[in-house]
Amino acid sequence: MTYAEIRKDIEAWDENTPFLLLRAFHYLAEFERVQNVRLSSPEPPEDIRRIWKASLDLRKRSLNIQYGSPMSDVPAFTAPDFSMRINGKQIIELGIPDIPDLTDFHLHTSLAYCSENMEIAKAIELEHLSGAKHINFAEHSGQLYCTPEVYWSNRFVWNRRDPADSRAQSYLSLAEKNAGPNHTFGLELDVDRDAIVSDVPGLSGFRIGAIHFLENNLTYEEKKQDFMRRLDALLSSGIDILAHPFRVFLKGGLPIPEDLFEPVAEKLVQAGVAAEINFHTNHPQPEFVELVLKKGGKLSFGTDSHNLCEAGYLKPHYEFCKQLGIAGKLDEVLLSANHKHRTQDA
Repeated sequence: MTYAEIRKDIEAWDENTPFLLLRAFHYLAEFERVQNVRLSSPEPPEDIRRIWKASLDLRKRSLNIQYGSPMSDVPAFTAPDFSMRINGKQIIELGIPDIPDLTDFHLHTSLAYCSENMEIAKAIELEHLSGAKHINFAEHSGQLYCTPEVYWSNRFVWNRRDPADSRAQSYLSLAEKNAGPNHTFGLELDVDRDAIVSDVPGLSGFRIGAIHFLENNLTYEEKKQDFMRRLDALLSSGIDILAHPFRVFLKGGLPIPEDLFEPVAEKLVQAGVAAEINFHTNHPQPEFVELVLKKGGKLSFGTDSHNLCEAGYLKPHYEFCKQLGIAGKLDEVLLSANHKHRTQDA
């Protein structure tokens, strides 16, 4: 049975450590298939254990956490780049090397219907602690214009929206109140069944296009056509990044359409739109990413944070790039925070 040891000398629980440890728990469970964790510290307060359990349960991860266990010689860590010993042997680091201009382009706020505990100030703090130099909050545009029931049932239609449901001004006010030199406020743009993109004018941050839904009662081939139709609408809207490419198929229990890799990569590169590396309920396809790079396109890192433990959690992204052999040239392949925004096609 796979287990991990984390040594952390804690005299008092600060605001960051619970989220950094939760980040470690998720990494160990997802990427190392760990089932038991031995944490050297005494059992934390109940409110912290409740946060941990809720997050692990939401992602259907079963992890037995023991406290105050005798530890091997794993060194005490300096958050967030700390060591974890797997099965008493392999030591892995949760942090990543310092990367100039490292940007997380995709974080959510408390206005997201799917936010677990997002707080802007705390997310910024955790991002910078983890090595991110620039941050872009990108709220779901569709969620700003409709109720949760309408959004999650895929019934949101831009031309039939009810002005009474709009929270767009709340997001604009939040962006104005929290603006800073190293963090911007953009959008994760939704596209409805009519291939109309919902936008919020007046935001200066990056726009990330997302396909969260495909029409029901379609064959697999028809769903692929629906995907391309919505993609074309997003590209024409002036997005800078395509969020979690092909995740809509993965979450729908459908095969990833490998025959779309070539045409989608070509469209992104021609439009000057980056392909997002995203591990939030998602696994990027190496073959697609390699195609984008081969054609001269750009990539972006997005944690797609809905929980504070995800803010700055870029270890999976970096490891993915290491496997592709591009970790040493991220300054060349990653979209820059200084990138000039695209504008809507004429």
